[in-house]
Amino acid sequence: MNKQYLFLILLIGAIVSCKKEKNNSHRCATIQKAILSNDVNLMKTEINLMCDEINSMPAPGGTRMPREMQDDLVKALNKCVTAENLCYFCIDTNPPQSEIKVSFNGVTRIIDISTQNQKLVFVNMHD
Repeated sequence: MNKQYLFLILLIGAIVSCKKEKNNSHRCATIQKAILSNDVNLMKTEINLMCDEINSMPAPGGTRMPREMQDDLVKALNKCVTAENLCYFCIDTNPPQSEIKVSFNGVTRIIDISTQNQKLVFVNMHD
């Protein structure tokens, strides 16, 4: 009985792992396509999904700061494309916006990120 239980746990773990990998692969393909085709709406959808995941991550010492969340977004993007923080809250809007540079296959775009209710949100993508 114990071997069957262990096998079941390993099987479930493998299925969940594959599903997550498939989702990440799909997400990467979508982000790459959005960069290449300059599709702002497609990028908005994927970046906001990533932001939702990052926003829901618990903070070890209490509240997560937007800058930490932006760094986490850049790390996540780097799994799919080349990404780097250009600036943090450098665009003088209300609320301020940050810029992240993303590149894929020689095409570079700038993503504007802001916060709403202490959570990251996509604002725009431009050259």
